[in-house]
Amino acid sequence: MTGRRRMLTSITVATAVTALGTTGVVLAANAQGSELSASAAPAASYDFSTYYPFIGAPVTMTQTSITVGDTPASEVVQTIKWGDGTVQRAYGTTKKFSHVYRTAGSYSIQVTLEDGVSAPNVRMVGRLSVKKDATKPVVSLNKPASPTKATSWALLKGKASDTGSGLKTVAVTAIEKRGSAWYYYNGSAWVKASSQTTAGQKAKVLTVTPLKGLFSFKFKGVTKGSIRIAYSAFDRAGNRSAPKYLTQTITK
Repeated sequence: MTGRRRMLTSITVATAVTALGTTGVVLAANAQGSELSASAAPAASYDFSTYYPFIGAPVTMTQTSITVGDTPASEVVQTIKWGDGTVQRAYGTTKKFSHVYRTAGSYSIQVTLEDGVSAPNVRMVGRLSVKKDATKPVVSLNKPASPTKATSWALLKGKASDTGSGLKTVAVTAIEKRGSAWYYYNGSAWVKASSQTTAGQKAKVLTVTPLKGLFSFKFKGVTKGSIRIAYSAFDRAGNRSAPKYLTQTITK
């Protein structure tokens, strides 16, 4: 293709939904990908490898291969129609396309490949069934083995689970009362605050992604006083568990 390239916008977000077979199209709902076969160049394969079929959970489609003629992939235009009115465009060198559905339903995804020479290659690459995730995650945080000992609070462990779209993160904040003064944890040190309310507002939100449902947080400089840790879990659809609190008086 010669002449000036069209300016395109490619949007990249997170991951995935249920991919169902489509008549006339080879679609693999696994890591093998779904192949677009066409008599005219260009052609490409796309894959939905991870499934979170819920409203608000990002859906990612990955281009696993592309075949072109004389026009280089960098000038081939991919147009993705997600089935809900959303359209994304990018050149053939873009590998990932992501989208978030806001309404439950069944959506057909269509891809068009154009090189400006051959006839446009239009194919259906998947059908996604999206539903509402009404389940909140569950989370727990364990007190250390010696809870009254300050050094025991250097590492806290917990576990979380979610039966819907899957866990995304666990978040915690920590404050501590030392004598009559309140302190908040800023991620690396404890900072004095004017009140308990101010300490709670200024405490840094620490986040971690659980691995197989397990997670841990590290805290530096815990000392004698009364510590209070607030924590919650979030899933991929945006649901949050009810806030929980871990409190302990530390005497040594």
